[in-house]
Amino acid sequence: DHMNLLGDTETQIAFEKAGIMRPKRITLTGAEGEALRVLEREADGRGVELWRLFEEIELETTGLGWNGSSILVKTRAGELEAVTPLLGEHQARNVALAVAAALALELDGDAIEAGVRLTRWPGRMERLEWKGNGVLLDGAHNPDGSRALVSALRDLGVGKVPLIFGVASDKQ
Repeated sequence: DHMNLLGDTETQIAFEKAGIMRPKRITLTGAEGEALRVLEREADGRGVELWRLFEEIELETTGLGWNGSSILVKTRAGELEAVTPLLGEHQARNVALAVAAALALELDGDAIEAGVRLTRWPGRMERLEWKGNGVLLDGAHNPDGSRALVSALRDLGVGKVPLIFGVASDKQ
């Protein structure tokens, strides 16, 4: 997204996003591959502590079907177990990063757990009823988001379904 501002490649985008890093602060990331290498290099050069998902931020998930996921997040700052109603492994990863940030900020564990449990994201794998039928609304708007949606639907056991798809001309 926002490639007109951030660059045409993952490495250019990662470099631009690294601009928010501040010395002697923690930066959290779920980046992988070449983008992660850019962030690691920038963090080293700026004196930034980089917490990477599945390294400094450990995550264990248990899928709960249409009820979300149970997650256990472990960091140097502590650990927390919570249930997120957001669907899909990609959302569990996003929640883990938010939990890790909250732990690093030393927020109250009960408040973090409640925030995770009460999170709603309209338009992201949102289940609706229409004329007695279930409808799933999702705003996946780039290739990675589309892949995450397909993966989540497979994990939920969804087979072939009708799809209504629209996209703006500035999207891939």
